[in-house]
Amino acid sequence: MKTVFSTKHVHPRDRFDFWHDVARKDVVDHASTPRCRNTFRAQLRSGSVGAIGLVSFQNSEMSVTHTRHHIAHANTDELFVCRQFGGRIALEQDGRQVVLEPGDITLIDPSLQYQGRFSEASEVLVLKVPRQLMNARLGQTQEMTARAIKPCTAETGLLSASLAMLPFHMPEVGSTAEALLEPHLLDLISLAVGQTCPTSAPVGQNEGLHERRMAGSS
Repeated sequence: MKTVFSTKHVHPRDRFDFWHDVARKDVVDHASTPRCRNTFRAQLRSGSVGAIGLVSFQNSEMSVTHTRHHIAHANTDELFVCRQFGGRIALEQDGRQVVLEPGDITLIDPSLQYQGRFSEASEVLVLKVPRQLMNARLGQTQEMTARAIKPCTAETGLLSASLAMLPFHMPEVGSTAEALLEPHLLDLISLAVGQTCPTSAPVGQNEGLHERRMAGSS
């Protein structure tokens, strides 16, 4: 993944403002407040797997809000799959709250309001997944956001481990492997996210996976 921005060589008085401008452009429009401007540090890297955008960022403690004003400037054709690497993030969306520890995953919808609190030395990978690809597998996802996906089952553990390797191996992946990896990631995400709402997701999810397997074997 390519480093887009780092506060390493930026004067302390400008670090947060510069970071905020880059994060609003490369992640999503939002408002944020650091715990301490003078000691704030952050780094942002980006990449992609087919149609899936990847954004990895490390930052000092801060709070964020994504309001109706920001939604008007957001790409609502995407859904965010967040995998925590270090520190913690507390997120709230649609009346639900989730705290991500290293290895945990959650789904966030940028077309809805949310707020969050990042701990010191937080590090997270965000997959910006085209909404239509997720909806084709899971149907409507609003009830699936801001729910903890912990690596405690075969499906969720495999997804967490796969996402953990992405930032380190994507520069080495060729176009053919990338084309194969994209649907593999989407299927793993669908299996894991679908488990958060067992009463509504699995039927459509399993039908979608079955149809793709049948199409691939014909």
